[in-house]
Amino acid sequence: MSAVTNSSSHGTQLSSLSPYFDITRPLVLVVDAGGTKCTAAIATTAEGVIARGEAGPCNFSTIGLQSTVETIKAAVHDALATLKMTEPRFTAAWAGIAGVDATRPHDIARVRLHLAGVLGFEEDSEALVVSSDAELLSSVLLSVPTEKSAVVLVAGTGSIAYLYTAANSPGGENEKPGFRVPRRVARCGGWGHLLGDEGSGYDAGRRAIRAMLSACDNDRPPTQLHKKLMTVLGCDDVAAVITKVYSDPSGAKTRIGSLSNVVMEMAFEEKDAEALAIVSEMVLSLVECVLPLTIAAQRGMWIEDGIALVLSGSLLVQVPQFREAVVRELRTRVSGVKFGTVYVVGNAAEYVASVLCKEPPAQGKVADLA
Repeated sequence: MSAVTNSSSHGTQLSSLSPYFDITRPLVLVVDAGGTKCTAAIATTAEGVIARGEAGPCNFSTIGLQSTVETIKAAVHDALATLKMTEPRFTAAWAGIAGVDATRPHDIARVRLHLAGVLGFEEDSEALVVSSDAELLSSVLLSVPTEKSAVVLVAGTGSIAYLYTAANSPGGENEKPGFRVPRRVARCGGWGHLLGDEGSGYDAGRRAIRAMLSACDNDRPPTQLHKKLMTVLGCDDVAAVITKVYSDPSGAKTRIGSLSNVVMEMAFEEKDAEALAIVSEMVLSLVECVLPLTIAAQRGMWIEDGIALVLSGSLLVQVPQFREAVVRELRTRVSGVKFGTVYVVGNAAEYVASVLCKEPPAQGKVADLA
């Protein structure tokens, strides 16, 4: 698929995807633009997910507007490269982007304006939704009509938690009728690695490094965990670790977050006491992130039939022992709220694309494309 025209928004030149409408094969696009990678999924009602694409990290607050849009374009191009279509037109699209949040509507408006031009939607089309990446997970409430409310907990490189109710629940109708997107009631966490992200992969690596530094400060020999950390980082001693961490500030978050693999392996495969202690602290941090949401759920009377629990992010998806520990602790420590079905969503883009093909935009509205 080639870029054939340019569109200008606020002085920024962005190459358009120049959509072409094939009425026999309307396409739904979902983009999960996360801090680690950007994935795109394209689906049809008849066939389900038919194409997948991937591009690099896409955190709006880190890389800015133009790079965010270009990264999303790259992921979409990657997906379209597998299709026998030269210029497809999207009936509907949902882009969930890390670093974008409803508390900063100006950011959403800027991203939406550019994506509308790139994807071929009118600027005010109700068939284009832009939200945070975590918001994609609320689609569980679309796929399972019996679920009326859900807590979404994400623990990957970062961490965040949300409470959602179905769009037609007593909390009020969703503000944008084009998509029956669940209504967000409350959030907790998601403040980034400088201010938060407790219970995340970054938190695991940070806690492990701090434990190693504490041992060094107190003239204690390195533990098995510390030795493994140094090996993975390619360092011979603690001083080299400090140099490694600070040598490239732009890559420090990813580098520290990758050490979560060491912590999880040592904890669950080798039963290392120090690693297990770190994991226990992380589990408690995630539970504490969910607690305010359960209070909000009780206050809003969204607990009658229990609350669905939606889990995502690399730690909760790829490390079953960690996931089980979090669920067990939640059910033990949370009072007044019963967690019902636990949904584990690995590939959010594919999951949401499948859901939207079964649950098209309200009133069957098709985007008024340029």
